[in-house]
Amino acid sequence: MTSIPIGLSRDLPERRVMRALVQGHDLAVWRSASGRLTAWDNRCPHRGMRLSHGFVRGESLACLYHGWQYAAETGRCQHIPAHPDLEPPATICARAHPVAEAGGLIWVSVAGPLAIPQAGPATAPLRSITAEAGPEALRAALVATPLDGATPESVEGDTLLRVSIAGIALTAALQPLPEGQTTAHLLVAPGTVRADLTRLSRWSEEVRRAAEAARTVAPARQEEPA
Repeated sequence: MTSIPIGLSRDLPERRVMRALVQGHDLAVWRSASGRLTAWDNRCPHRGMRLSHGFVRGESLACLYHGWQYAAETGRCQHIPAHPDLEPPATICARAHPVAEAGGLIWVSVAGPLAIPQAGPATAPLRSITAEAGPEALRAALVATPLDGATPESVEGDTLLRVSIAGIALTAALQPLPEGQTTAHLLVAPGTVRADLTRLSRWSEEVRRAAEAARTVAPARQEEPA
């Protein structure tokens, strides 16, 4: 899968910037004043400052260090505060990556075109959880952790899991992170009642703890033959 979920759409409002780590790439993902979504290498072409520390100025992103501004549409530098009358060369440009929204999630690809799996009925945001465990351990915990005594009735997918548990539709989008961590971005069906949202939020904490516990369990020591 070349496309990676990096967050819930609601967590990146207009005029905000977020940092995302995707398959060894450090990215700045931001939304302009008009709502345009952009993903760039997290490095200002001028002095290498992280663009995720910058500020959105309408349809451009300004670097925190010297204020150089880069256009959302093209990535080109369009304004240098120290030289306001200078038209910046076209070669001064942020490196862009494919990014899109689907099913309540933000997706990025750093290794080719976007290929986004079908989300299913659960597209309303619940929350994101980050576990000190790999994707397989977190996926196993999602499959095995009961909700009020009910275990998941069906689980489909790999990066994007479609789960039915206790009659509630749930989507879990897994984002691998460095140092053995994984984030699960969780969504529910629109119109899910508040009581179920509370139950699922508490359940997600149990899932996280189960995934971390599975990671830390050491294999049993085998007795050597006499």
